[in-house]
Amino acid sequence: MFSTQAIKHTSLVILLCLFTLTACSKKEVSTENNSATETSKTTQTKDKKPELGRNYDALYAKAKENIARALATNPKNFVNGTHYTTLPGQQGLVGSGEKIEIVEFFSYGCPACFGAESSMHAYAEQVPDDVEFIRVPVSFNPQYEVLARGYYSAKALGASEEAHVALFDAIHVKRQSLYTTAALANFYAAYGIDKAQFKKTVKSFSVNSLIQRDKKLTQAFQVGGVPAVVVNGKYLTGGRKAGTMHAWMQILDFLADKERVQKKWTTK
Repeated sequence: MFSTQAIKHTSLVILLCLFTLTACSKKEVSTENNSATETSKTTQTKDKKPELGRNYDALYAKAKENIARALATNPKNFVNGTHYTTLPGQQGLVGSGEKIEIVEFFSYGCPACFGAESSMHAYAEQVPDDVEFIRVPVSFNPQYEVLARGYYSAKALGASEEAHVALFDAIHVKRQSLYTTAALANFYAAYGIDKAQFKKTVKSFSVNSLIQRDKKLTQAFQVGGVPAVVVNGKYLTGGRKAGTMHAWMQILDFLADKERVQKKWTTK
């Protein structure tokens, strides 16, 4: 079964096709998922883990193999302004600052984020010890904010990586409507999260603070669409600039090296 220890959909061709879709932006919210919200009904059985629509064990294993090959053959010849954007000054950090930060901005409601998930997952599993991979859910619209609040609430209450994968699957493969707190509470209950506690946490001061922080981060980092990645608060990258998932992971590796040299981080 899928390992719940992993950090961070069905062939590679399909993945790359998904990835090349227009990224979900602040102005262009996915009408595909809005339509699903209006026409689909959540079919998940209460408190019972749903069957996933795809074999993610095999998918993630293949992605890990492909990303490892891409990183091993990294040309490391990427150009500012072409493959990534240098932000004006360091716009802050999300974590402790003790490691080089690879911050993925995403939403469960974004089809392109779902398309990129297996490669992001594979890359996150292979980062050096001096690199920290961090997810930040965006709140570009009310539906995305519901999902972002759910992400932080579930994380605070101990939800596993299995739940992260399953939520993507439920929305994009099974076409379930999970854009309310009540629907998310029922979903996460199947993964051991108490419904009442979840609903309470969604409105908590800590989650409110994280949502407000992330809204400021998306502005400071100039994140206009997802998926997007910011490296160490300095460099913004996206799939359009990279062209392919493999190239994107190589760019992240290149930028981490760039910070490693500048800041003299050392791999443990």
